[in-house]
Amino acid sequence: MKSAVITVIVLLFALGSYSQPKKDGVSFNNSEWIYASTSVENESYFFRNKYIEKKDNKITIWLRVNLKMSLEVNKKMYFDAYKLLLVVFNCNNNQIKTLQLIYYSHEGETLQSTNYTDDEFTYVVPNSVMENVLSQICNKYNK
Repeated sequence: MKSAVITVIVLLFALGSYSQPKKDGVSFNNSEWIYASTSVENESYFFRNKYIEKKDNKITIWLRVNLKMSLEVNKKMYFDAYKLLLVVFNCNNNQIKTLQLIYYSHEGETLQSTNYTDDEFTYVVPNSVMENVLSQICNKYNK
């Protein structure tokens, strides 16, 4: 009987380890994302553990931002929402270009999506969260 109880506890622990962990109340697969920084607004920034493209010191990669403030879309309020950004980081010039922005509810429902066609890179603001994110991504993937 004692061994049956231990077996059940071990199985429950093993099954629980495969569930998606929560960071700041928003579920996501922790092994796919690397923590980068936290903003003044207490929003957590993560980047994927693999990039989409690397060419000429430019790295295209997904970012995830767990939002702390409520998000209003179509007159409905969402809490613990998050956004994904597809961003190109220019490691040589400290510039970024956003290609796509998608807002999600806590449950993973797409709330709003925008594609950007502007070909212009913009400089990253010094001492900002994005400068920290750029630095980490370039140090990790631009070797």
